[in-house]
Amino acid sequence: MEERLIKSLQLQAQALSASAASYDSSDDVCEMEARRMSNAINTLLHHQRSQKSILVELGLRDKFQLLSTAREILDGTQPSGIIETPMISLVHLQMRGRPKYVPALGNDSSSQHWLGFDAWWHEPIYQSDAGEKIDRCELIRVMRDKDGGAHVDPLLDKEAYNRLNKVGDPAMTVSWNGGPNHPPPFALEASVRQIAFELLFSMGFAGYIPTPIQPVTIFQRAARGY
Repeated sequence: MEERLIKSLQLQAQALSASAASYDSSDDVCEMEARRMSNAINTLLHHQRSQKSILVELGLRDKFQLLSTAREILDGTQPSGIIETPMISLVHLQMRGRPKYVPALGNDSSSQHWLGFDAWWHEPIYQSDAGEKIDRCELIRVMRDKDGGAHVDPLLDKEAYNRLNKVGDPAMTVSWNGGPNHPPPFALEASVRQIAFELLFSMGFAGYIPTPIQPVTIFQRAARGY
């Protein structure tokens, strides 16, 4: 049983890494790979009566710390908008060619911190101007369950998610090729890619998979003391 679960863990980690690499390679596959990453993350982490988390079945999920790159949401201090910043870590705007959101991965250490699973899974990463928040659990569920994904989830009706999905973050708009200002694409997809980075790095750091996907500054600073 344990050997089978360890093999499943390795396969899901490999699938997540492969989707992450594919996501990084082309804008054409961002949405598809974000859904695939969401499925793999969900399989590794989400545990309920009808679904068993691989890491829970192995007794590992609550025994390691996870890297968070999300900046703290300070109520009342963000600029007005449908979805207020900060997004997950520095989901940077790439200005070469078409402006878009890209995941910061481990390139910025200013917001990095370590959390236990429950705190990490339910840490807010978006907040609307009405105070509605979205955490990692909700984002992964709705990205996994979007039309064309694994299921269709009632969380798709959450206003903050739908506004960000359809409109983008109105607090950040750019003009491209002389056109009108509009929010850049891939805000949600870049956040899923960032969550995949956090999880893969954390599992590698804990020794659950062979190596972290990418070294980050906190690796040198934390020295397993978190």
